[in-house]
Amino acid sequence: MNKKARSGMILALSFLNMHEEEQPLSKDHSHIRDMLTTIVSKWQSKKFDIQKSVTVAWKKFSSLVDTEYEVNTLAFAFNLILKNPDIKKHRTLSTLTLEAQKMFMFKTEQNIVQSKQIVNRFYSKG
Repeated sequence: MNKKARSGMILALSFLNMHEEEQPLSKDHSHIRDMLTTIVSKWQSKKFDIQKSVTVAWKKFSSLVDTEYEVNTLAFAFNLILKNPDIKKHRTLSTLTLEAQKMFMFKTEQNIVQSKQIVNRFYSKG
């Protein structure tokens, strides 16, 4: 899994955890979070430096939102998962996230639109 893909999964997990602090996750959303936790914990068991990856992911995210942005935490996390370069390796996670993402599909609120734009920039080259 490449660095961008790992950073995206870590950031998605972070945003799901932040959302849960504000309000409880639904059963499906909790299942997605549990799957992400399993994926990330596998990296940790392979002597992967999680702390460094978390720092890199948050620095990249911070650089993309240098001004005050308001993003929908769930929409942002789901977009990070679905647009992840290595999502094909995790079909079950992809399917669950697609189902959960349907609630945001046709919404045009500014925070959801900004979530999509930031994810596109996060995974873009550069």
